[in-house]
Amino acid sequence: MFDGTDEEFRAVLDKLGHPPLPKYIKRPAEESDKERYQTVYATEEGAVAAPTAGLH
Repeated sequence: MFDGTDEEFRAVLDKLGHPPLPKYIKRPAEESDKERYQTVYATEEGAVAAPTAGLH
């Protein structure tokens, strides 16, 4: 359970989370990957989808 505000929760997620990258990319996630490797399934804030969800 998180006792803070929505804004504080989003800040924690942004700090701790990282975009999942395809397996062939052998480097840590970078800030630009948040847009570069985002799928159409996660256009809404808080939505998540694995990178492979948009391959078919």
